[in-house]
Order: sequence, then structure tokens, then C-alpha cells
Amino acid sequence: MTIFNPPKFVTRSLIGAVGLSAIAFLGVPESASANVVCGLNQGSFVQGPNWVSECPEGMDLFPKSWAILDIWLLNPDGSMGQQFDNLMFMGPAKITREEGSNGIILTQISETLVAEIPGLGPLTLTGNGTGAIEDLDGDGMADSFFDVFAQIETPDGIWTALDPIKVTGDRLLKGVSPDMLSPEERTYDPTYFGATNCPELNDKYDPNDQEVVAIAYKGCTPVTLFDEDNNPVAILHSEIHIVHPSVPEPSTTLGLLFLGLGSIAGLKRKDKAKK
Repeated sequence: MTIFNPPKFVTRSLIGAVGLSAIAFLGVPESASANVVCGLNQGSFVQGPNWVSECPEGMDLFPKSWAILDIWLLNPDGSMGQQFDNLMFMGPAKITREEGSNGIILTQISETLVAEIPGLGPLTLTGNGTGAIEDLDGDGMADSFFDVFAQIETPDGIWTALDPIKVTGDRLLKGVSPDMLSPEERTYDPTYFGATNCPELNDKYDPNDQEVVAIAYKGCTPVTLFDEDNNPVAILHSEIHIVHPSVPEPSTTLGLLFLGLGSIAGLKRKDKAKK
């Protein structure tokens, strides 16, 4: 599997950069919390080893998220049927964070990912769940996990998991959003979390070769998928959720853009007045 490097955006106007920096510092009403940066390193809005406990509520938007699933279909008699490995779903994900306290930030995840699978047709994966970012020893390095309830819309109907699949981060977080780790720090330890008890997933994803990946969540506690008549139709055997670096909330992005343009216009007016 190949992850393509995203385009690098280069600021063409120093004036615009000043405007963007100003709005980033001042914040945008009702959406500033969405982009609060908390982390171990300097440069964070909330920084230091206690960042998890002191981080305010916020939101991270990930327009580029991938979920790689292994699904085993069930025959009408309940026996194992066809197996589909490495099903790739793509789409956006949103993570909402509560205010940190006592080394824990409670989180919620919401995502809608789509795939076109030969033999299954177009599929839409909807995931909703809760999780946490935890740094109980106060060293600024945090574990993270999600318990996600999955629902898959197929051409033949909707499959729903009544139990969540637990996915665990493949590395420690030094801040939120998780893309605060540098590429050099995104090293992979196959023994971390006991490889999240998913040794069979280790050969499918190697973060050492995926520099644009912020973090990957892995889980292999099988859950059964039921159709709309509550009949078991498939087993979601394992999942790797690959999270690419986040972007600002859309309303914040617009605020940044307008302030930057306003700064440029204001400076142009001053320049004309001088002439």
C-alpha cells in the first residue's frame, strides 16, 4: 500500500502570513477551541508534561482517513463463507475532545468512509464511538484508543455491529492533534501494546514507510455484523484505521482566509494613501 505525499502549500505573501498568524493567535469566535494545540513540546497553546490534564475541549478534522478491514461473510447456516481481506475505505473523520482532567481527555469519533469492493459493490462505512487520550503517569506521553460501533451500508441492505471494535493507537501521542509527532518520531515498535494483540496486522501496515501518517489505530477483536432482520451476515475480523494529518475546522479556515485578505487590503489602502 502506498500513501502519497500531500502537496506542500507555500505562502506567497508575507502580508497574508501576518494576517493568518494574527487570527491564529486571537482565535475565531465559536470555533477557536477546534484548533487549540496542546502538547509536550514548546510552541503549543498548552504545553508541558501535564498537557493532557490542562487541555481545553476541542476538535480535530481529518479529511483523509483510511480504514482497512478484513470481513468474513457468513453462510445462511452460520458457517464461514467468503473472506475479504484488506478492504480499503476512504473518507473524512471528526474527533471531538472534552476538556482534559486527571490525565484523561474523553473523545468521540464520527466518520463516514466509502469503498467500491469487487464482489460486494459500493459500500459505506459509518463509525461512531467513544475513546480517550490517557497520560496517567504525567510524563506528557499519552495512550489513545476508541471503541467504535460500525455500520456498513451495502447494495443489499445495512449491516450493523451491536458490539464495538476496540482500536488502539500504534504509538504514543505527544499532543493533539496526533500529527504533532515529527516523521522521525513516527517509528514503529511491533511490541507496542503487544502489537495491539493483532500480530497478523503488523505485516499490513508499516508506519516507517508512511511519513504523512499521523497515527494508525489497530484492532482485531472480531465483531458480528447483523442485517436489518437481525440475522448474522458477516464478521468484522480486524481493522487498521490510518489517520492523516488534520486540518482546521472549515469555519476557522474561512476566518483565517478573510482576515488574511483583509490584512492585505488594509495594507494596500495605506500604501495608496502614502502615494
